[in-house]
Amino acid sequence: MLMELHVKNLAVIDDLRLEFGAGLTVLSGDEGAGKSLLVDALCLLTGGKASTALIRSGAASTLVEGIFHVPPDSSDLASVLEEAGLGIEADGSLIIAREIHEQGKNMARVNGRAVPVSILREIGQNLMDIHSQMEHLSLLNSQRQMDLLDGYGELLPLRSNLDGKVSKLHKIARELGLMSGESPERERELLEYQVAEIDRANIQPGEDEALEREYRILQRAQELKEQCYAAGSMLYADERSAAGLAHQAVKALQRATPIDPALQSQVEGLESAVVELEEIARGLSCYTEAIEDSPERLQQVEERLDLVRQFKRKYGPTLEDMLRLLTKPEENSRV
Repeated sequence: MLMELHVKNLAVIDDLRLEFGAGLTVLSGDEGAGKSLLVDALCLLTGGKASTALIRSGAASTLVEGIFHVPPDSSDLASVLEEAGLGIEADGSLIIAREIHEQGKNMARVNGRAVPVSILREIGQNLMDIHSQMEHLSLLNSQRQMDLLDGYGELLPLRSNLDGKVSKLHKIARELGLMSGESPERERELLEYQVAEIDRANIQPGEDEALEREYRILQRAQELKEQCYAAGSMLYADERSAAGLAHQAVKALQRATPIDPALQSQVEGLESAVVELEEIARGLSCYTEAIEDSPERLQQVEERLDLVRQFKRKYGPTLEDMLRLLTKPEENSRV
Protein backbone atom coordinates (compact mmCIF):
# COMPACT_ATOMS: atom_id res chain seq x y z
CA MET A 1 0.00 0.00 0.00
CA LEU A 2 1.29 3.46 -0.90
CA MET A 3 1.45 5.56 2.25
CA GLU A 4 3.24 8.70 1.07
CA LEU A 5 4.39 10.20 -2.23
CA HIS A 6 6.87 13.06 -2.52
CA VAL A 7 7.39 14.70 -5.93
CA LYS A 8 9.79 17.57 -6.51
CA ASN A 9 10.55 19.47 -9.73
CA LEU A 10 8.64 17.10 -12.03
CA ALA A 11 7.36 19.03 -15.09
CA VAL A 12 4.86 21.59 -13.69
CA ILE A 13 5.01 20.18 -10.14
CA ASP A 14 7.21 22.27 -7.84
CA ASP A 15 7.19 20.40 -4.53
CA LEU A 16 4.32 18.11 -3.58
CA ARG A 17 3.88 15.68 -0.70
CA LEU A 18 0.79 13.46 -0.49
CA GLU A 19 -0.20 11.12 2.33
CA PHE A 20 -2.62 8.26 1.68
CA GLY A 21 -4.85 6.39 4.08
CA ALA A 22 -6.56 3.04 3.88
CA GLY A 23 -9.23 2.53 1.22
CA LEU A 24 -9.88 4.37 -2.03
CA THR A 25 -8.20 7.71 -2.77
CA VAL A 26 -9.45 9.88 -5.65
CA LEU A 27 -7.40 12.80 -6.97
CA SER A 28 -9.30 15.37 -9.03
CA GLY A 29 -8.43 18.70 -10.58
CA ASP A 30 -8.70 20.97 -13.58
CA GLU A 31 -7.24 20.05 -16.93
CA GLY A 32 -3.49 20.54 -16.93
CA ALA A 33 -3.28 20.43 -13.13
CA GLY A 34 -0.84 17.54 -13.31
CA LYS A 35 -2.90 14.49 -12.35
CA SER A 36 -1.28 12.21 -14.91
CA LEU A 37 2.13 13.45 -13.75
CA LEU A 38 1.50 11.64 -10.47
CA VAL A 39 1.05 8.45 -12.48
CA ASP A 40 4.32 9.25 -14.26
CA ALA A 41 5.93 9.64 -10.84
CA LEU A 42 4.72 6.19 -9.80
CA CYS A 43 5.99 4.76 -13.09
CA LEU A 44 9.44 6.14 -12.25
CA LEU A 45 9.33 4.38 -8.88
CA THR A 46 8.59 1.10 -10.63
CA GLY A 47 11.53 1.37 -13.03
CA GLY A 48 9.88 3.33 -15.83
CA LYS A 49 11.93 5.21 -18.43
CA ALA A 50 13.45 8.45 -17.11
CA SER A 51 14.00 11.53 -19.25
CA THR A 52 15.59 14.89 -18.53
CA ALA A 53 12.54 16.41 -20.27
CA LEU A 54 10.63 15.65 -17.06
CA ILE A 55 12.79 18.06 -15.03
CA ARG A 56 10.94 21.26 -14.13
CA SER A 57 12.09 24.36 -16.01
CA GLY A 58 14.85 26.10 -14.04
CA ALA A 59 15.57 23.10 -11.79
CA ALA A 60 18.71 20.96 -11.83
CA SER A 61 17.05 17.66 -10.93
CA THR A 62 13.79 15.81 -10.28
CA LEU A 63 13.07 13.73 -7.18
CA VAL A 64 10.31 11.18 -6.70
CA GLU A 65 10.05 9.27 -3.42
CA GLY A 66 7.41 6.79 -2.29
CA ILE A 67 6.86 5.12 1.07
CA PHE A 68 5.02 1.81 0.88
CA HIS A 69 3.68 -0.49 3.58
CA VAL A 70 4.34 -4.12 2.70
CA PRO A 71 1.99 -6.76 4.22
CA PRO A 72 3.70 -9.70 5.98
CA ASP A 73 2.28 -12.18 3.43
CA SER A 74 4.01 -10.54 0.43
CA SER A 75 6.27 -13.53 -0.18
CA ASP A 76 6.97 -12.80 -3.87
CA LEU A 77 8.11 -9.25 -3.11
CA ALA A 78 10.15 -10.47 -0.15
CA SER A 79 11.93 -12.97 -2.42
CA VAL A 80 12.82 -10.25 -4.96
CA LEU A 81 14.19 -8.03 -2.18
CA GLU A 82 16.14 -10.88 -0.62
CA GLU A 83 17.77 -11.83 -3.94
CA ALA A 84 18.84 -8.19 -4.36
CA GLY A 85 20.28 -8.12 -0.85
CA LEU A 86 17.54 -5.78 0.33
CA GLY A 87 14.92 -6.01 3.04
CA ILE A 88 11.80 -4.46 4.47
CA GLU A 89 12.05 -2.13 7.46
CA ALA A 90 10.97 -3.44 10.85
CA ASP A 91 7.72 -1.45 10.66
CA GLY A 92 6.91 -3.01 7.26
CA SER A 93 7.83 0.08 5.25
CA LEU A 94 9.67 0.16 1.96
CA ILE A 95 11.12 3.48 0.75
CA ILE A 96 11.82 3.86 -2.96
CA ALA A 97 13.41 6.98 -4.46
CA ARG A 98 14.35 8.03 -7.97
CA GLU A 99 16.40 11.06 -9.02
CA ILE A 100 16.90 12.47 -12.53
CA HIS A 101 19.64 15.06 -13.07
CA GLU A 102 19.89 17.44 -16.02
CA GLN A 103 23.30 16.00 -16.92
CA GLY A 104 21.50 12.71 -17.60
CA LYS A 105 22.51 11.01 -14.34
CA ASN A 106 19.77 8.70 -13.06
CA MET A 107 19.80 7.34 -9.50
CA ALA A 108 17.51 4.79 -7.83
CA ARG A 109 17.44 3.89 -4.15
CA VAL A 110 15.58 1.36 -2.03
CA ASN A 111 15.62 2.03 1.73
CA GLY A 112 18.53 4.40 1.15
CA ARG A 113 20.64 1.93 -0.81
CA ALA A 114 21.54 2.58 -4.46
CA VAL A 115 20.17 -0.09 -6.82
CA PRO A 116 19.96 -0.64 -10.61
CA VAL A 117 16.72 0.46 -12.30
CA SER A 118 16.15 -3.20 -13.27
CA ILE A 119 15.67 -3.98 -9.56
CA LEU A 120 12.98 -1.29 -9.36
CA ARG A 121 11.18 -2.98 -12.26
CA GLU A 122 11.22 -6.34 -10.47
CA ILE A 123 10.00 -4.73 -7.24
CA GLY A 124 7.33 -2.74 -9.10
CA GLN A 125 5.86 -5.88 -10.67
CA ASN A 126 5.11 -7.17 -7.18
CA LEU A 127 4.21 -3.84 -5.60
CA MET A 128 1.57 -2.12 -7.76
CA ASP A 129 -0.50 -2.23 -10.94
CA ILE A 130 -0.91 0.89 -13.07
CA HIS A 131 -3.84 1.16 -15.47
CA SER A 132 -4.31 3.95 -18.01
CA GLN A 133 -7.44 6.08 -18.28
CA MET A 134 -10.44 4.32 -19.89
CA GLU A 135 -8.30 1.24 -20.49
CA HIS A 136 -11.17 -0.93 -19.21
CA LEU A 137 -13.38 0.11 -22.16
CA SER A 138 -11.13 -1.77 -24.55
CA LEU A 139 -12.08 -4.99 -22.75
CA LEU A 140 -15.57 -4.64 -24.24
CA ASN A 141 -14.14 -4.92 -27.74
CA SER A 142 -14.28 -8.43 -29.20
CA GLN A 143 -11.01 -7.97 -31.08
CA ARG A 144 -9.31 -6.88 -27.86
CA GLN A 145 -10.70 -9.96 -26.11
CA MET A 146 -9.27 -12.22 -28.81
CA ASP A 147 -5.93 -10.40 -28.64
CA LEU A 148 -5.75 -10.90 -24.86
CA LEU A 149 -6.70 -14.56 -25.10
CA ASP A 150 -4.27 -15.32 -27.94
CA GLY A 151 -1.58 -13.27 -26.26
CA TYR A 152 -1.99 -15.22 -23.03
CA GLY A 153 -1.63 -18.46 -24.99
CA GLU A 154 1.37 -17.03 -26.89
CA LEU A 155 -0.52 -17.62 -30.13
CA LEU A 156 -0.28 -14.19 -31.79
CA PRO A 157 2.55 -15.15 -34.21
CA LEU A 158 0.67 -18.33 -35.17
CA ARG A 159 -2.55 -16.36 -35.66
CA SER A 160 -0.85 -13.85 -37.92
CA ASN A 161 0.66 -16.67 -39.97
CA LEU A 162 -2.71 -18.40 -40.17
CA ASP A 163 -4.46 -15.20 -41.35
CA GLY A 164 -2.07 -14.95 -44.27
CA LYS A 165 -2.47 -18.60 -45.23
CA VAL A 166 -6.27 -18.46 -45.03
CA SER A 167 -6.32 -15.43 -47.33
CA LYS A 168 -4.07 -17.25 -49.82
CA LEU A 169 -6.27 -20.34 -49.54
CA HIS A 170 -9.40 -18.35 -50.36
CA LYS A 171 -7.68 -16.79 -53.36
CA ILE A 172 -6.46 -20.16 -54.64
CA ALA A 173 -9.90 -21.71 -54.13
CA ARG A 174 -11.49 -18.98 -56.24
CA GLU A 175 -8.90 -19.44 -58.96
CA LEU A 176 -9.32 -23.22 -58.95
CA GLY A 177 -13.07 -22.86 -59.19
CA LEU A 178 -12.72 -20.64 -62.24
CA MET A 179 -10.10 -22.86 -63.90
CA SER A 180 -12.20 -26.01 -63.44
CA GLY A 181 -15.19 -24.26 -64.95
CA GLU A 182 -17.35 -25.08 -61.92
CA SER A 183 -20.29 -22.77 -61.46
CA PRO A 184 -19.02 -19.53 -63.03
CA GLU A 185 -22.44 -18.02 -62.34
CA ARG A 186 -22.10 -18.72 -58.65
CA GLU A 187 -18.56 -17.29 -58.65
CA ARG A 188 -19.88 -14.10 -60.23
CA GLU A 189 -22.71 -13.89 -57.67
CA LEU A 190 -20.23 -14.35 -54.85
CA LEU A 191 -18.01 -11.62 -56.21
CA GLU A 192 -20.99 -9.29 -56.58
CA TYR A 193 -21.99 -10.00 -52.98
CA GLN A 194 -18.45 -9.29 -51.74
CA VAL A 195 -18.25 -6.02 -53.67
CA ALA A 196 -21.66 -4.93 -52.37
CA GLU A 197 -20.73 -5.81 -48.77
CA ILE A 198 -17.49 -3.82 -48.94
CA ASP A 199 -19.27 -0.93 -50.64
CA ARG A 200 -21.92 -0.79 -47.88
CA ALA A 201 -19.22 -0.66 -45.20
CA ASN A 202 -17.83 2.45 -46.95
CA ILE A 203 -14.29 1.77 -45.72
CA GLN A 204 -11.83 4.34 -47.03
CA PRO A 205 -8.16 3.88 -47.99
CA GLY A 206 -5.95 4.32 -44.93
CA GLU A 207 -8.94 4.28 -42.56
CA ASP A 208 -7.46 1.48 -40.46
CA GLU A 209 -4.32 3.51 -39.66
CA ALA A 210 -6.38 6.66 -39.00
CA LEU A 211 -8.67 4.77 -36.62
CA GLU A 212 -5.72 3.19 -34.80
CA ARG A 213 -4.20 6.63 -34.25
CA GLU A 214 -7.49 8.17 -33.07
CA TYR A 215 -8.06 5.20 -30.76
CA ARG A 216 -4.65 5.70 -29.10
CA ILE A 217 -5.31 9.43 -28.63
CA LEU A 218 -8.82 8.96 -27.21
CA GLN A 219 -7.73 6.17 -24.88
CA ARG A 220 -5.05 8.37 -23.30
CA ALA A 221 -6.51 11.81 -24.03
CA GLN A 222 -6.12 13.20 -20.51
CA GLU A 223 -2.51 12.11 -20.25
CA LEU A 224 -1.77 13.53 -23.71
CA LYS A 225 -3.29 16.88 -22.73
CA GLU A 226 -1.31 17.12 -19.52
CA GLN A 227 1.98 16.20 -21.18
CA CYS A 228 1.44 18.77 -23.95
CA TYR A 229 0.44 21.36 -21.35
CA ALA A 230 3.61 20.59 -19.39
CA ALA A 231 5.74 20.91 -22.54
CA GLY A 232 4.06 24.21 -23.41
CA SER A 233 4.71 25.54 -19.91
CA MET A 234 8.38 24.59 -20.15
CA LEU A 235 8.64 26.39 -23.48
CA TYR A 236 6.64 29.56 -22.86
CA ALA A 237 5.14 30.25 -19.45
CA ASP A 238 7.36 32.60 -17.48
CA GLU A 239 10.88 33.99 -17.28
CA ARG A 240 12.24 30.56 -16.34
CA SER A 241 10.78 28.88 -19.42
CA ALA A 242 12.87 28.10 -22.48
CA ALA A 243 11.56 31.12 -24.39
CA GLY A 244 11.98 33.33 -21.31
CA LEU A 245 15.60 32.29 -20.78
CA ALA A 246 16.35 32.69 -24.49
CA HIS A 247 14.86 36.18 -24.38
CA GLN A 248 17.09 37.08 -21.44
CA ALA A 249 20.08 35.76 -23.40
CA VAL A 250 19.11 38.04 -26.30
CA LYS A 251 19.10 41.07 -23.98
CA ALA A 252 22.47 40.12 -22.52
CA LEU A 253 24.03 39.80 -25.97
CA GLN A 254 22.43 43.05 -27.12
CA ARG A 255 24.25 44.76 -24.26
CA ALA A 256 27.49 43.07 -25.34
CA THR A 257 27.14 43.84 -29.06
CA PRO A 258 28.34 47.48 -28.81
CA ILE A 259 31.57 46.09 -27.40
CA ASP A 260 31.97 43.54 -30.20
CA PRO A 261 29.61 43.90 -33.20
CA ALA A 262 30.59 40.38 -34.30
CA LEU A 263 28.02 39.12 -31.75
CA GLN A 264 25.15 40.52 -33.88
CA SER A 265 24.77 37.24 -35.77
CA GLN A 266 24.30 35.38 -32.47
CA VAL A 267 21.71 37.94 -31.39
CA GLU A 268 19.75 37.42 -34.60
CA GLY A 269 19.97 33.64 -34.24
CA LEU A 270 18.65 33.76 -30.69
CA GLU A 271 15.86 36.14 -31.69
CA SER A 272 14.80 33.64 -34.35
CA ALA A 273 14.94 30.86 -31.76
CA VAL A 274 12.69 32.83 -29.40
CA VAL A 275 10.13 33.34 -32.16
CA GLU A 276 10.27 29.63 -33.06
CA LEU A 277 9.86 28.56 -29.42
CA GLU A 278 6.84 30.85 -29.05
CA GLU A 279 5.29 29.45 -32.24
CA ILE A 280 5.81 25.88 -31.05
CA ALA A 281 4.23 26.74 -27.68
CA ARG A 282 1.21 28.31 -29.41
CA GLY A 283 0.94 25.26 -31.67
CA LEU A 284 0.97 22.97 -28.64
CA SER A 285 -1.71 25.09 -27.00
CA CYS A 286 -3.97 24.79 -30.07
CA TYR A 287 -3.25 21.06 -30.30
CA THR A 288 -4.11 20.55 -26.61
CA GLU A 289 -7.40 22.44 -26.90
CA ALA A 290 -8.39 20.31 -29.93
CA ILE A 291 -7.88 16.96 -28.16
CA GLU A 292 -11.23 15.25 -27.71
CA ASP A 293 -11.76 13.46 -24.39
CA SER A 294 -14.97 11.53 -25.06
CA PRO A 295 -15.82 7.99 -23.91
CA GLU A 296 -18.70 7.98 -26.42
CA ARG A 297 -16.37 8.74 -29.33
CA LEU A 298 -13.91 6.13 -28.05
CA GLN A 299 -16.68 3.53 -28.16
CA GLN A 300 -17.61 4.56 -31.70
CA VAL A 301 -13.99 4.28 -32.86
CA GLU A 302 -13.64 0.86 -31.22
CA GLU A 303 -16.73 -0.42 -33.01
CA ARG A 304 -15.62 0.96 -36.38
CA LEU A 305 -12.10 -0.41 -35.89
CA ASP A 306 -13.54 -3.81 -35.06
CA LEU A 307 -15.56 -3.74 -38.30
CA VAL A 308 -12.50 -2.78 -40.38
CA ARG A 309 -10.48 -5.60 -38.80
CA GLN A 310 -13.23 -8.11 -39.56
CA PHE A 311 -13.27 -7.06 -43.22
CA LYS A 312 -9.47 -7.24 -43.43
CA ARG A 313 -9.51 -10.77 -42.04
CA LYS A 314 -12.24 -11.72 -44.51
CA TYR A 315 -10.96 -10.02 -47.67
CA GLY A 316 -7.38 -8.94 -46.83
CA PRO A 317 -4.95 -9.44 -45.35
CA THR A 318 -4.44 -5.70 -46.02
CA LEU A 319 -6.93 -2.90 -46.57
CA GLU A 320 -5.48 -2.34 -50.05
CA ASP A 321 -6.18 -5.99 -50.97
CA MET A 322 -9.77 -5.63 -49.81
CA LEU A 323 -10.42 -2.35 -51.64
CA ARG A 324 -8.96 -3.82 -54.83
CA LEU A 325 -12.20 -5.80 -55.13
CA LEU A 326 -14.00 -2.46 -55.57
CA THR A 327 -11.55 -0.80 -57.95
CA LYS A 328 -10.74 -3.82 -60.18
CA PRO A 329 -13.39 -6.52 -59.67
CA GLU A 330 -12.69 -7.93 -63.12
CA GLU A 331 -9.25 -9.13 -61.97
CA ASN A 332 -10.90 -11.36 -59.41
CA SER A 333 -13.07 -13.08 -62.00
CA ARG A 334 -10.32 -13.54 -64.60
CA VAL A 335 -9.54 -17.12 -65.66
